[in-house]
Amino acid sequence: MNTALKLKAKKELTDSMGNPRRVDEEWLIRETGSYLPQAYEEVVQLVQGNILTDTTCLHLRALSNFTDVYGQPRQTGEEWLVKKEDATVHILDIYEELVDTENIQTLNSRQYCKILNPFDTEALKFVVSLTPTAAPAIGTHSLPKTELCSNRKPACKSTIFSRF
Repeated sequence: MNTALKLKAKKELTDSMGNPRRVDEEWLIRETGSYLPQAYEEVVQLVQGNILTDTTCLHLRALSNFTDVYGQPRQTGEEWLVKKEDATVHILDIYEELVDTENIQTLNSRQYCKILNPFDTEALKFVVSLTPTAAPAIGTHSLPKTELCSNRKPACKSTIFSRF
């Protein structure tokens, strides 16, 4: 499934899933199959999904406090990456904004990566072990001992250097 139907409530109602909706509230229907809108539901648009590959990821920003489709609570202004390990197709939620589509950088044995503003300078665990309140160590840098330079947070900036 790589499309969703974006709906808007014309007045207060209970949607087909049993969720109460306020006037002008928007939501997505992600289920496969046909959908017949209720009398006070307006079809806003058909939302296309972003296909993720081994070499690309999505840089997203939260427009409001919400819990994303992967069960992660997000705060307004928070930024994160969605990679192929998370999903093969990502449909932008109502409260998500696409900042950029980024290329994942894989290093060969003759390159290294300098990461500015890392999140965890001790263990260099940038994605898996972070708490939602983790913040970047602004002004610092790290040199991970790995050939993979893709497990970074959006606030981190990386530079690739070649060894001679």
